[in-house]
Amino acid sequence: MSGLAKSAAPTVATPAPSHVTTQGISSTTWDDIPVDIYRFFGEQIGNLEGREKDKVKSVSEWAFDGVETTGDAMIKLRNLEMKLGSPSGNEKRYDRLFNWVKMDRQIQDMRKRQEALRRI
Repeated sequence: MSGLAKSAAPTVATPAPSHVTTQGISSTTWDDIPVDIYRFFGEQIGNLEGREKDKVKSVSEWAFDGVETTGDAMIKLRNLEMKLGSPSGNEKRYDRLFNWVKMDRQIQDMRKRQEALRRI
């Protein structure tokens, strides 16, 4: 240890505490929709009513299919949003995603029916 004063004690690096949780970003919900999903779409919590709230809830439920955390669901939404492109005119961000999710669910339902007919 050349160059250090004899009175200087060597410091030992202590690891930083881990703040990583398995819960994801947040587990707080409002009307059965994670708060982070409201934030993702830029909507105020509790500001959506009726049909608009149902759209966001549908999109949120689709996003959580097959994923474990809110962060993973948001990445899934972001990837879909990038694939579909920007909303046009008065369309909200969740409107375009809702239309795609609705069609995806209908396609899945038709495939299940098709499989059921094959088994007969």
